[in-house]
Amino acid sequence: MSMCLAKSCSRMMRSRRTSLVNVQKALDLFLKGAARGSTLTMVDTGLVCWEIGKKDEGVRMYKRAAEHGDSVGQCNLGISYLQGKLASLSFF
Repeated sequence: MSMCLAKSCSRMMRSRRTSLVNVQKALDLFLKGAARGSTLTMVDTGLVCWEIGKKDEGVRMYKRAAEHGDSVGQCNLGISYLQGKLASLSFF
């Protein structure tokens, strides 16, 4: 089920006519997949959050995926730290 949600959301986000409504629908679906433990949708949720300006939430999703061993989540989390977007958060 999570894979179906992920594929559906990914198609929605790649659409050239993506509107704010579609982004919110995709985010809602990604959150459902993430709640079920899908690291793929955790990373996708992080990407959407990052793009719409909810960077802290995006990083939290990357961290969850990374903690489950997802290499893309680990990479995105590292890039987030390198970009200095989390200067206010403690790394330890």
